[in-house]
Amino acid sequence: MDVNKIKIVKAPGDKEIVVPISTNWDLLNRESAIVDEESKIIKEVIGVPPNYELQRFSREVINQTTSQIYQFNFYNTGTTIWEPSYLSKFPESLVRYSRGAFSKSFFKLDLFDSDDPKKQKIYLSIILPTSNSSEILSTGTINCEGYFISKIIRPNDPVTTIGVVNFTDCCGIEQSLLVTTNAYVCVDPAQPIYFSGYSVDNTVFPFTPTYFEVPIYLNGEGENEYVSVSNNGICECIPDILPPIEPPNLTFPNFYLDHFSNSEGYYIYWYQNENLIGLDTFYMTSKFFDASTGRFIRFTNVPQTQTKIPNGDLYYRVILNYNNKTYKITNTTDLVALPEVNWYEYNNPKII
Repeated sequence: MDVNKIKIVKAPGDKEIVVPISTNWDLLNRESAIVDEESKIIKEVIGVPPNYELQRFSREVINQTTSQIYQFNFYNTGTTIWEPSYLSKFPESLVRYSRGAFSKSFFKLDLFDSDDPKKQKIYLSIILPTSNSSEILSTGTINCEGYFISKIIRPNDPVTTIGVVNFTDCCGIEQSLLVTTNAYVCVDPAQPIYFSGYSVDNTVFPFTPTYFEVPIYLNGEGENEYVSVSNNGICECIPDILPPIEPPNLTFPNFYLDHFSNSEGYYIYWYQNENLIGLDTFYMTSKFFDASTGRFIRFTNVPQTQTKIPNGDLYYRVILNYNNKTYKITNTTDLVALPEVNWYEYNNPKII
């Protein structure tokens, strides 16, 4: 019988005995070799599933910020200019209260693998609902009608008028304004305006002042008026105390996206495995679904100047960085990152 011979030498003062017996029974690593062989056979028989896990890409840091802004400009047929406003498409009441067709409308950003419409494939879409649009913040001002009031002398009664204009402004406050030559007032159009004062008869000496009060008609000069009135457009009245109930703020087609306040549509979700599809550059187009008509409206990256637009005017480029999990949006002509991306409604027929 083969046995291990162990000689134990006890030194004076030792209280422990160390027995040098190995506890590693697989001295030739036979067990690890079997596990490796099993893994190899499984890979050869059934294969290894691809890594379809997604990761989140956020906007890269530009000027110490990671926010991404999209601004959409609709073509106003009345002014023939592009404006960042929904009011050329929807009534103000629907926009202000996010109701009806406006609440069901949205922007759609499509990401393609190429800017060649004959070969491209769509891989991603980003939806920006109108409900996430930025608000035009209220400044406590109320719009009302502005009128230019000037003193006149009636041709059939040459007198000099001295007096004040009494009116209710758009905050509901009674005002009195001395009118010697002319004045510009901001009034509530639903309330009447009166001119109170004295007329001085220059033909009689000593003169005889006559007190009078006449209404000022906002639609123009009246037959017996001592003053002329003309509309001078919209003005703003700044109230000292805001009314207890204010309408919701008006929104406009601007999307300020970031990690915190508004993240819907901010992130791009794409595969962790860079080699799975082999794409790190996409070409972005933009459309707007108008629920009031049921149609999509296309956008370009510059204001349109001709009917047949260049293919490059339809796209922005989106570049992914797999190392730091970020993306940047650029023009198709350079690699400069754009913190603000502007879109302009495609107008057809040709703009003249």
